[in-house]
Amino acid sequence: FSLSGLYAQCPTVTNPSQSFCDNPYPTVASLLATDNGGGITWYETAVSTTPLSNSIALIDGEDYFASDVSGSCTVRQRVVASVVSAPVVQPRTQGFCEESTISDLQAIGNMVQWYAAPSGGSPLNPNTIITDNTLYYASQINPVTGCETSRRSVLVLVRILPAPTGSTLQRFCSQPTPTVSNLVANGNNIRWYLSPSSGVELNPT
Repeated sequence: FSLSGLYAQCPTVTNPSQSFCDNPYPTVASLLATDNGGGITWYETAVSTTPLSNSIALIDGEDYFASDVSGSCTVRQRVVASVVSAPVVQPRTQGFCEESTISDLQAIGNMVQWYAAPSGGSPLNPNTIITDNTLYYASQINPVTGCETSRRSVLVLVRILPAPTGSTLQRFCSQPTPTVSNLVANGNNIRWYLSPSSGVELNPT
């Protein structure tokens, strides 16, 4: 029996960068290699002698090395694993005015989707009106594989703010030229717009 025949049984890896979602959380058994007849065993390093259990959870950014079941492969095939988790939700409590929608919720991730429950169900329509004192849950899509991650919660608080008050008819002299900053209204953090539904705030000048 030749040594070349022995090493021909070593596994091969076609994708040295393997990406996963954390739902369900990937383990050593999730790593992919081609069994060429000698079986597949994974190791922590290229020279370690203790094989890894298939039930060990993968570590994001860690590398793993494949050998046959005997561990006798001269060159072990290396795989770098990435694990994409739920998106970043900051802050975890978010405040909004009435009539705000799902699209107003803040999360950092790839193709973020929002849900009404921590698991199951369908993604919420971005135009859905959010509800006060309610938990919403965000997941994201792994851009490499298209799998969907676990979900992270955000507490939503909706506050009904009164409209500002003031005279609906205001008169000014032509000199000096009046600006938006001369308009008078009573309230906090007053902002002015050209119409009741305009989305562009007017410059005070």
